Amino acid sequence: KFVAACEFYEQARYPGVRALESEAADFFLMLGDLPYADKFGAATTLEDYRAKHAAIHVTPDWISFLEKTPFFGVFDDHEIQNDWDAKTDPALARAGLAAWGEWKPILVPSTGQYYRSFAWGADLRVFLLDTRTKRDSNLAPDRVGHSMLGVTQKAWLLRELEAAKESFKLVVTSVPLRSGWKWRDHWEGYQRERSEIFAALRSKGIEGVAFLSGDHHFSARNHHAEGFPELIVGALAAHHNKPPLERDPVMVESRTGPCYMR
Repeated sequence: KFVAACEFYEQARYPGVRALESEAADFFLMLGDLPYADKFGAATTLEDYRAKHAAIHVTPDWISFLEKTPFFGVFDDHEIQNDWDAKTDPALARAGLAAWGEWKPILVPSTGQYYRSFAWGADLRVFLLDTRTKRDSNLAPDRVGHSMLGVTQKAWLLRELEAAKESFKLVVTSVPLRSGWKWRDHWEGYQRERSEIFAALRSKGIEGVAFLSGDHHFSARNHHAEGFPELIVGALAAHHNKPPLERDPVMVESRTGPCYMR
């Protein structure tokens, strides 16, 4: 059993962390926006970013939870700046990533690549994507080559999914595949690449693939017409959004509220 969440304000109260700890999960997946470094006095220097992380990580609830629960995580945009993409100031990205690496119990490979995978038991492999450092501008036209993952990471993902022996393969992406909202910061702004990934999974006959995403501040379970399920996790310690009134017509099913993937 694992638990997952995203969005964590530094000024929030932390009953959600205590609830996670009560689950006695095998591990925790953090899907980004921990912390919101661009709010409540936006960080601009390495020391600023360090202070944003410290404001959360030194709290008793968080310390207690992480003492008992293995942590695996990815970043999203607010660790650096809202809608972080290729146009974001590189100095902010360097400082924010440096602080993130100092405060997260994650060993970044010597290659400097943040995407990675790990196996849990004989039946589960989790793929953690880097949806930020390789992406093009969110506002660029969605033409051939427009990418969120970059060529190398995308090739790695498809190659490793095909090679995986585990029966269940969970792909963690900090932003949703679809939801009903047409936000270009999400996969809606990278539809060609999303379609390419779906098509490759189908053509290679890769089975047992599901997606886990966040960022929307609500929970949902989606089933896409291409044949793949997606679970969107909600905010742990931040505001909650109302889901879109109508689901994306390409989704076979979409349910909001408390959701579970079994």
